[in-house]
Amino acid sequence: MALLEASVLIARPVDDVWDYVTTAENLPVWVPILHRVTQITDGPVAVGTRWQGDMRLLGIGLTGRIEFTQCRPNTAAEFRSVESKFTFSCAIALEEAGGRTRFTYRTATASGFDGLFGRFAGPILSGASRRALRASLKNLARVLSVKT
Repeated sequence: MALLEASVLIARPVDDVWDYVTTAENLPVWVPILHRVTQITDGPVAVGTRWQGDMRLLGIGLTGRIEFTQCRPNTAAEFRSVESKFTFSCAIALEEAGGRTRFTYRTATASGFDGLFGRFAGPILSGASRRALRASLKNLARVLSVKT
């Protein structure tokens, strides 16, 4: 299980960041591997809310679904894959930081690669995933800094 965590300071209040990151259609704007994400349940994000997304990973198109397992508005949320080729879980946390927001994203992912290939590919994929997470968080901070 690969574990990744990264944080970014965003020059926006917590409630603005929460509203943006919990709107499914905004994810492809700041997460480059996502092409389309939609909420497939009704209402605001809460425990049980499901999203469906299309992504491209290592040149392969994938569709998956996630379900929110915890939700504390303007504070934190957790979700996990429920219908996906890869098993993963993620958590987000938002903290007020002097008029800005510290946004932290944690993910735990099963690589799906075993044996000799997994032993060699694992570190490469982990490094690429770490860089992609940092780039996504920088994108998020940039997008929200210009949003009015």
